Amino acid sequence: TASRAATIFVATNGSDSFAGTNWTTAVATITQGVAKASAGDTVLVGPGTYSAAVEINKAITLRSQLGRARTVIDRAGAGGRCVLVSATNALLRGFSITGGKTNTGSAVGGGVHLKGYGSRIEGCYVWGNEATNGFGGGVCMEGYGASVLGCVVYSNRADQGGGISTD
Repeated sequence: TASRAATIFVATNGSDSFAGTNWTTAVATITQGVAKASAGDTVLVGPGTYSAAVEINKAITLRSQLGRARTVIDRAGAGGRCVLVSATNALLRGFSITGGKTNTGSAVGGGVHLKGYGSRIEGCYVWGNEATNGFGGGVCMEGYGASVLGCVVYSNRADQGGGISTD
């Protein structure tokens, strides 16, 4: 029998020791929500500001519960990229993404790096990110078939493609 897709819940008042199977048992970090998810699952993120870098390394949907005005991934002061989407056919939807900065090694996609085949970002605000000595300050689209849909990308900086860069 085929397994049914699950929803993993993330909330700022959760605990990473919880199961994440509903709002009462929500995990506290997006990273833990992604770790608990399997391909085909949805990680649903409650409103608030989340500061840890995120890697989506499996074919899941990572989406906010109440939209981009209420759910923020902010790396301000911490350094590093906000979101790396390395999985094939992964979806990032409904976040504000800000404060990302890449400046060493692969200085691409300070806000979001879409590296997986067919990876997508939809309905996000991407602003205030930087790729020093690189490209794609807001978004770097490197994966074949990667797409940016219905997003507002502004006030990002890079040597090439301050807002969005394609490879």
